[in-house]
Amino acid sequence: MKPLHRSLMIALMALPGIALAAETPSVSSAPRDPVLEQFAAAKAKNDWSEAQAALRQALARNPDNADYHNLYAYSIRKVRTPT
Repeated sequence: MKPLHRSLMIALMALPGIALAAETPSVSSAPRDPVLEQFAAAKAKNDWSEAQAALRQALARNPDNADYHNLYAYSIRKVRTPT
């Protein structure tokens, strides 16, 4: 294969990866969820009652949020005596 053809083939093979990288959103551009931030802060302190309280309030406002339900159940399991 001629050197020019080889270089062209390599360049064309790299294009899909470059395009994919350009379209991938960065983590910092994701919208922030204050409830999940409260949960993360409570989890870091192993304060499961605080985590449960934050998630109970969030579920009262948004009962269809599966993530809140999952984290609420998780926080209940982490406590010896569920509240």
